[in-house]
Amino acid sequence: MALANTYRPGYDRDRRSIGERRASRGERGAGAALRTFGAASLYAALALVFAWQGVAAFTAQGAQSVALHALHSPLTSWVYAWAGVQTVSIAVGVWQLVAAGLILARFVAPLSGAIGAAMALVASLVALSFLFTTPGGAAGGFVVLAADPGRSLLGEVVLVAASLYVLGDCLVARLRARGPPGQWER
Repeated sequence: MALANTYRPGYDRDRRSIGERRASRGERGAGAALRTFGAASLYAALALVFAWQGVAAFTAQGAQSVALHALHSPLTSWVYAWAGVQTVSIAVGVWQLVAAGLILARFVAPLSGAIGAAMALVASLVALSFLFTTPGGAAGGFVVLAADPGRSLLGEVVLVAASLYVLGDCLVARLRARGPPGQWER
């Protein structure tokens, strides 16, 4: 069967990608423009949040606010005992600034955007874990959202979701840049 030999998931019989088929069906206009603008805005917002947090980590106040949560976590408390509050805060700040820069670099090199999104995902998951390890963050297994630290750490859920979206989008863009699956073998 010739059809079975030429079919690849994600591609039409005439070797057009799913995105190319959608574009040929007229999926343009306001909806497509809003989706494109929304995705670009998500990249910019995620990079802005991580850059802002990264710069704040260089200040004494920023170091103390992170240490308030991190000293109670089994994931991070040992690092503070080894290196100190300000040193760890500076390292976290550098991590966040690099992640922000790599996320923005996605428009030039999708692989760098994927690396930045993975860095942002790791940072957000570690920060989200503070919700369950910080005293007052969880009461009897129930997260108290009306009080700090629950309220301040809950925003990490949005950062995890945004990081996952950006990571997936960057990986898809990287695959598209490599061409159809038949061209991957060298």
